[in-house]
Amino acid sequence: MAKLIKLSRFAIAIFTLAFGFYHGILGLLNLSHYQHPQFAIAAISIYFAALILVMADRPGLRLRDYKAAIALIVSMLDALLMPASVGVEHVDNHSTWHVAGVATLMAIVALRQHKVMAWFGVIVMTTQVLVWGGLGLLFNAGIFGALMLVAAAHAASVTLAATSKAAIDFREQALATAAATAAKSAARAERQRRVESALGAALPILNQIEQLGGRLSEAQKQQALELEAMLRDQIRGRNFDLPELLAEVAKARSRGVAVQVLDDGGLDQLPEESRESLLKEVARHVAGVKSGKLVLRSVADANWTVSITASQPGSETPDLFLRL
Repeated sequence: MAKLIKLSRFAIAIFTLAFGFYHGILGLLNLSHYQHPQFAIAAISIYFAALILVMADRPGLRLRDYKAAIALIVSMLDALLMPASVGVEHVDNHSTWHVAGVATLMAIVALRQHKVMAWFGVIVMTTQVLVWGGLGLLFNAGIFGALMLVAAAHAASVTLAATSKAAIDFREQALATAAATAAKSAARAERQRRVESALGAALPILNQIEQLGGRLSEAQKQQALELEAMLRDQIRGRNFDLPELLAEVAKARSRGVAVQVLDDGGLDQLPEESRESLLKEVARHVAGVKSGKLVLRSVADANWTVSITASQPGSETPDLFLRL
């Protein structure tokens, strides 16, 4: 299995600086070839400064806009200063160091997601060299190599951008998966808690029924019926579990009201504070129902959260119908 080779950002920066400085040092070593070395010194100095500036930028894929603009300006200034420092008759590989230097600077700019600026800078430099020295410099000054370097950086920048986007998408998907897993775990834990609570409440009555052989008094039968209703509410009512509401539901049943509590997902996405406030309002309406049948229901994907319906046997119209 192949091993993945990892390079630190610092190591890459040092290598790139060494490669970029090499071109400027060639220019410094050949100052004696220039008719006006002061222009060459100025060109080399701002080139070094721009190179350090872009390489010292913050980590990340995209170079800061103002640094990319400074690099572009420096590349154009070098394209003007170097021809002013040497005559065409003294042109050689060392006196045109700025071709490779500008290409290196623009390649960094292209790689850091400023491709248009990079191409503009290298095209301006190429045009200047051809105007200055003619087509003869097309092959002697390293123009083709400069263009190929920027083209390679352009291609690499596209790949890096695609890889970065894929990494972001993967991270978002991983976070979504983790959130869904956490939600499922929480739901399982909540179901387990409800089951344990229901069993804890039911076991004493079930033991009593077993001990008495099913021969219960009227009070015990009523207690068993109330327990059955409570268990049904916990299973089918789910999020209708506000203590104040459960207390009012129990009181309504003690008054002889047949209460059904159905939660079909309408309360799932409601924030805790909003859910509590809504269920307190539901509890107030439940307290006002004295007889008949009462249905509390919550449905997912509806334009309402909870419906309250109170009706009397044989009546065609409900005594109370609300959607909250």
